[in-house]
Amino acid sequence: MISSDELLKPLQTFNRAMSEHDQITADYFDDLVKKSGINTAENTVTVEKYKKKLAIFDNQNKRLSKFKGLRAFLIVLAVLALLAGIILLVLGITGTLSSTIGIISISVGGALAIFFIVLICIGPNKRIKELKSGLSILKKELEELKDEGYAQCAALNRLFEYDMQIDIMNKTFDSIHFHKTLAPDQLQMFIENYGDIENRGNDSSTVHVISGDIIGNPFVIETSHIMKMGNYIYTGTLAITYPVRVSNGKGGYTTTMRTQILTASVTKPKPLYNYEKVIYFGNDIARALCFSRKPSGMSGKSDKEINKYVKSEYKKFTDKSRKDLAKGFTALGNEQFEALFHAIDRNNEVGFRTLFTPLAQQNFVAQIKNNDPYGDDFIFKKVKTLNILRNEHNQYVDYVGNPLDFVDFDYQNAREKFVNFNRTFFKSVYFDLMPILNIPSYQQLAKNNTFSKKYRGNNTIFEIETLANLLDKSYFKPEHCATDIILKAHHISKEGTRGDYVKITAHGHSTIEHIDLVPTLGGDGLMHPVPVHWLEYVPIEKDTYMTVIKKEQTRADFMQKQRMPNYQDLLNRIIDKNAITYYRGNYAVINNGDKPLLKEDLDILRN
Repeated sequence: MISSDELLKPLQTFNRAMSEHDQITADYFDDLVKKSGINTAENTVTVEKYKKKLAIFDNQNKRLSKFKGLRAFLIVLAVLALLAGIILLVLGITGTLSSTIGIISISVGGALAIFFIVLICIGPNKRIKELKSGLSILKKELEELKDEGYAQCAALNRLFEYDMQIDIMNKTFDSIHFHKTLAPDQLQMFIENYGDIENRGNDSSTVHVISGDIIGNPFVIETSHIMKMGNYIYTGTLAITYPVRVSNGKGGYTTTMRTQILTASVTKPKPLYNYEKVIYFGNDIARALCFSRKPSGMSGKSDKEINKYVKSEYKKFTDKSRKDLAKGFTALGNEQFEALFHAIDRNNEVGFRTLFTPLAQQNFVAQIKNNDPYGDDFIFKKVKTLNILRNEHNQYVDYVGNPLDFVDFDYQNAREKFVNFNRTFFKSVYFDLMPILNIPSYQQLAKNNTFSKKYRGNNTIFEIETLANLLDKSYFKPEHCATDIILKAHHISKEGTRGDYVKITAHGHSTIEHIDLVPTLGGDGLMHPVPVHWLEYVPIEKDTYMTVIKKEQTRADFMQKQRMPNYQDLLNRIIDKNAITYYRGNYAVINNGDKPLLKEDLDILRN
C-alpha cells in the first residue's frame, strides 16, 4: 500500500504505485478465480483446442480465397479467349482479315473457353466446394468449443461487477479513499463546505461520477454530456451566365456567353455536443485564494527551449510585480515554477505561498517538464475553497468498467482485459489527482467535514442523471427535436427511505429553415443574390417522470431477478422492457405518465 508520505512526491512515486497497483489487480483477479471455483486447467485445454482449430480454420480460409482467385482468373481467361475469337471472326466477315482466319479463331477461342470452363469445374470449383464444407464443419466445432469455454468460465463471468476498480484503488492507497457512489450526505457536505457543484445549468448532464476523499478532503470526478453553442458555416452557390467580348483572331471581336459559379457563405449559431471530465476538490487551506493556469506546452522540450520560455514568461511576473506592488503582488524567486505554472492572475500572495511551498513548486516543475505519460495537460482553477481541474489525457478514457467487457470464454483473456483496464484506469486517475497531490498541504490537513441540511433526495442528482443517460434517449426526446439532448434531473419527492420520484427534463433544439440572399460580385461586374440555406436552432424541452429505487445486489442477483415472474409482470405494466435499468445499486424506471409507481411495483424492486 502506498503511504501518504510517499505521495508527497507523486511523480517520483508513480512507478512504484503503478507496480503496487498491478500486483493488487493480479491478486484481485486471482481471488475472483478462486472464489468462482472454475477449473482453469480444464479451460486451458479447451482454449488450446479452440486455438488449434482456429489456426486450421484460418489456413483453410486462406486456401479457399486462393482457389476463388484462381477460379476468377480462369473465368477471365475463358471470356478473353471467347471474345478474341468473336472479334477475329467479325474481322474475317467484314473482310479485314481472311474468313479462314476468322473461322479458325472462333473455333480456337471457343475451344479454349470450353477448356477453361471444364478446368474450373474439375479444379477450383471442386476444391471450393470441399473447402466450404470443411469450413462449415470447423465453424460449428469452433462455436461448440467456445460455448464449452463460456460454460467453464460462467461462474467467473458472473462475479464481474461495476466499480471493481474502486476496490482495487482503495487497496492501493493509504490516504486516498474512493467511494462506491456519491452519497447524498457526501454531496451535501461538499456543497455546504466548498461550493455548489450540483447546479451547473441546463447545458450539462452527468453520465458518470466517481467520488472520494484525501484524508477527509473530498473530490468528485464527473463525466458530463455537455452542449455549447458554436458557429457553423453554411455555403450556397449560384450559376450566372453573361456575355463577354473576345477576340476572334482576325482583328475583330465576337460575343460569347460565359458561365460562372458564385459562392457565398453565412455563419450561424449551432449547438455542439461533447463529453467532458472535470475534477472537483474541496479544501479549507488558503480560503481566500483564487487563481487559474493552463498548459504551458513545455512538456518534453529541451533545456534550451524551456530556459528561453522561462526567461520570456518570467519577465511578465517581474513587470507585474513593479506595476502591482501596491496591491501586494510579488513574484516568487523560483523562475521556472512561476513561468511554467503561470498563475499570474492570483489574488492573494499569502495564500499562494501557503499552498505552493518549495516542495510543491518542485513537484509541479517536475510534472510540467516531464512528458511521460501525459505531460502538462491540465487546467487548474481555484475559487476560494473549490479546486477545479480539467485534464486532456482522461477525456477518452473509460472510467465505467462495464463487467461485460471482461466476460470471456478464455479466463486468461478475461485476466488480460481486466488487468489492462485497471492499469489504464489507475494511470489516468493518478494523473488526474496529481496536481492536488503535488501540494503537500492538501494532504496534511485531515478534515472531518460536517453539514447542517439533509439532502433533498435519497439519491444525488449526479447518480440520477447517470441512470437517465443509461436509458434509451428516445424516451426523453422532445417532439421535432433535431439535435442531441441534455438530460437534467429534478427531485419531486422521496419514495420511502430508498427511493426518489424525479422529473427528467430533456433540453434539445428544433430547427427552422431559412434562406439568406447574400450579395456577391460576379464576373460581369454586377452583384447577384446567392441563396444560402441555413438552420435556426430553437430550444425545446420535454419532461419525463422517473422513479429511482436503491437495491444493493450483485449483477448475478439482478440477472436472476430479471427471470422472476413478478419482475416480468412489472415490465408489462410500464412502457416496455427497455424503460428500466439497473446500475451501481439503483433501479431507474421511466413512469407511464406523471404518476409515481404503485406500491406493489416499488416492492418488487426493493425486495
